[in-house]
Amino acid sequence: MSSTFPPFIQKVLSTLIHDYGFSIRPSQEAMMRMILDTISSEKKYKINLIEAPTGTGKSLGYLIPLLSIPNNKKIIVSTGMISLQEQLFFKDIPLLQKIIGPFTASLAKGRKRYVCPEKLKDNAENYPTIQQWAKNYTSNTWNGQSETLLEPDDVKKKMWPIVSVDSKTCKGDACPSFEVCPYHNAKEEWKNSKVIIINHDLLLSDIKYGGGTFGNPEDIIYVIDEAHHFPGKATGTASIDFHLGVLNDVQKYIDKHLPHYKNDKHYKTLKTEQKTWNDFWASYTKNIQKYKPLFITETLRSVSSPVWKSASSILENVMPWIELHFKNLKNRASEWNHIDECGQLLSKIENMIANETLWEEAFDPKKPPIARWIESDGYNLRGVQEPTIASDFLAKKFFSQAYMVVMTSATMRSIGGFQWFKERCGISGFKPTELVLSSPFDFPKQGTFHVVQHPFDVNKEEYSTYLQNTVHQLLQEGQKGVLVLFTSQKLMNDVYSHIKDIHPNILVQYSMPTQLLVKNHKMNIDLGQRSILMGTMSFMEGLDLPGEYCTRVILTKLPFSAGDSPAEKVLAEWLEVNGRNSFREMILPEAGINFVQACGRLIRRESDHGDFILLDNRVTTKATAYGNALLKLAPTWIRQDWQYNISNKKIEK
Repeated sequence: MSSTFPPFIQKVLSTLIHDYGFSIRPSQEAMMRMILDTISSEKKYKINLIEAPTGTGKSLGYLIPLLSIPNNKKIIVSTGMISLQEQLFFKDIPLLQKIIGPFTASLAKGRKRYVCPEKLKDNAENYPTIQQWAKNYTSNTWNGQSETLLEPDDVKKKMWPIVSVDSKTCKGDACPSFEVCPYHNAKEEWKNSKVIIINHDLLLSDIKYGGGTFGNPEDIIYVIDEAHHFPGKATGTASIDFHLGVLNDVQKYIDKHLPHYKNDKHYKTLKTEQKTWNDFWASYTKNIQKYKPLFITETLRSVSSPVWKSASSILENVMPWIELHFKNLKNRASEWNHIDECGQLLSKIENMIANETLWEEAFDPKKPPIARWIESDGYNLRGVQEPTIASDFLAKKFFSQAYMVVMTSATMRSIGGFQWFKERCGISGFKPTELVLSSPFDFPKQGTFHVVQHPFDVNKEEYSTYLQNTVHQLLQEGQKGVLVLFTSQKLMNDVYSHIKDIHPNILVQYSMPTQLLVKNHKMNIDLGQRSILMGTMSFMEGLDLPGEYCTRVILTKLPFSAGDSPAEKVLAEWLEVNGRNSFREMILPEAGINFVQACGRLIRRESDHGDFILLDNRVTTKATAYGNALLKLAPTWIRQDWQYNISNKKIEK
């Protein structure tokens, strides 16, 4: 332990070592030192990028220095996964509270995860399940949060929306149940907390709407853990959607609930505008296919802009009628269904009007474009505007506003180092401080890495047959805990259906909730049985299977994303038009991140041993194109390539 740390940190580290048996690693010390140096610096933008491999102990590495600073700054830790939030809130923070002394901490969740006491009371008589929830809530045996309900998922999915808090129907401090509302009590707790644990979606939503829920960003130190998810999440958050049928919805609502406005001049204009709007879009969407996007070209945007402007203008004229009606509804009791209906209509109108300004913006050929498209679910037409890269959104609304941001993950670099990540976050110009921590693992002694050489085309049916044969063989070799990773559910199901009757104890993703799947896997191993987990790309991160729970990982195919979302297609086209390579700049860096995450499933502790087997040999056949670059990202395991024998359909080692 370094003696150059401030006395506070030295005392905390000493207690961890002597009273709790911790060993403080050099990588943790390097992380703490960077954070302390950044806080004390005079830099305008205090941003750290810290790649901290598995086993680093990064949560203590950032919490200890941040809690050591005698200031009034709030600390918000945002994560991508529930498991890390729970580890921080129920394990790491209570430990530090014992050592440091009391400090306030809370776990923040979105408003829809809390029950509305008024809705609960008003709907109890209509639904036996809700009646029981109401009894449990009033008797303080349930805390009003959806995660703590014991009902099956299908029951919660049906009942919960009826009683959950939402922004439109919430009456705030005018509600008779305000004092006992779990959501508003939680918000008060957040205001008074030194440390808040949150997820990326909730943080980004707060950023989108101007911040302030958790305090002034200038007084907050943000830690973005599992930061490799953050720019992608931001792209979705920054998007805005709208319903092309909103004028029809408004007219029908007025006819049904506000007929006294039907003689108003604005209503008559609405009827006229509605026909113009419907006729215009009908001519462009008559051949639209279900869930196939119709991209809005610059020409279509230009010719539709006047129609859009006119429609928004009439909506602004009739919106006050609906707002007044909504206000009156909220003052009545037991009209939640009607309040929800009216609130949803207001949201549609607001989105339509907000989109008008964005719709008028022409594409800037020098900047990553905004993807604009229309899609059909078979019943309704929905328009979407989504930035292909959320760099401007994050730079303007987050990084330039925060007092300090620490971004950390086991996988932030890809091919090209931090550059890909910095571009997606919009922080290249902020000159963040970068740090790559060393792994505590001795990879050459703890694992081996095998690439199976074969002649098959990964995009043809023959590859599925090859996987069936090789996975079957590799599962016969006696390892207790095996994880088999696929890039698609179809490929996983094809292999599973071929081998399920041969190999017992195969647990397949989607057959049951992931937590139960992992629990059963560990139980099998604990009972001395073999157990095989099969999963798709979401299993490439977040699974913690130390020791015998996982001594072999089989990656069936390199984890390239399809790149087929509307925003990805628009970005790829823009890159190519500008003389750039969309594969190298989009697909390959993300595949690198996914590949490193998959490798990270094998060695979780310093005592772990195992082998990682890659059945896709494009890393060697496409060596100069991208294979060598991907291989350099893998841990420094001992590499031993194997050969697939076509004649006997076996791997030869």
